[in-house]
Amino acid sequence: MNTLQYMQVFANQHGMCWVGLDIPGNYDPEMRNRLGAQSGLIAHSTDGVLNETDLLAARYLGQRMAQVSKKFAA
Repeated sequence: MNTLQYMQVFANQHGMCWVGLDIPGNYDPEMRNRLGAQSGLIAHSTDGVLNETDLLAARYLGQRMAQVSKKFAA
């Protein structure tokens, strides 16, 4: 989590736009953002296999980034 916070501050210092998850609380009904990160995507695996809900959160963040990018391009 500290790495995400560092990258977010670094991006802001260089005038970049940081797009985080807009899922309030720890997770939504689809269980996306199960680990409760608000600054970006985090995942956890004990056996090297990606958790399916973390993959859902990654896809969601990608879609969100595309939507925000379209707004800036308009």
